[in-house]
Amino acid sequence: MLTSYLIIALLMGFFGVIIESLELTFRLRKPIYKGGYILNFPSKPIYATGGLLLFFLVKVLAERPWYEIILLSTFAITVWEYIGGIYCLSVLKEKLWDYSDQPFNLNGIISLWSVKWWLIFVTIFYFVIFDPLIFFQEYLVNFLNLSPALDILIIIVSMFIVVFAFIQKAKSVKQKKFSRKGKK
Repeated sequence: MLTSYLIIALLMGFFGVIIESLELTFRLRKPIYKGGYILNFPSKPIYATGGLLLFFLVKVLAERPWYEIILLSTFAITVWEYIGGIYCLSVLKEKLWDYSDQPFNLNGIISLWSVKWWLIFVTIFYFVIFDPLIFFQEYLVNFLNLSPALDILIIIVSMFIVVFAFIQKAKSVKQKKFSRKGKK
């Protein structure tokens, strides 16, 4: 059931916001909330998609040895972080994270420092989070018991909401850029 994957993606996006907010709170020593990126929903699409990618990877690679799963997943998530960073810079004109001050960085979007943290997170995900998440997905499928038509309708409506939100976000970026030019 596709809706179960949507719920898992939203959950992963929410946890991404929590982790990012906590990291900034500890680093800056003041409370920081980094959620509400689209329609004030406390989940970020970059984290939701990355979390879903990680979930799929671990699921697909399940027959491989644990260390291969962790290394391949870490590589894939790092590539996803780079692609997401390029997208945010080129389309949204935003830099959501910046590793420019870290050694061995690539355009400030990924760095050896971030890869280390991805390796740690993927390891925790594999050994602690993945099995309960599989159980949760099975529970959702049984609990929701949606017809295939309703399941597809929920996914289509969700996709429209996300696309609309991204279009609105891109328009607001263009409007801000235009209003800055007008002030000069």
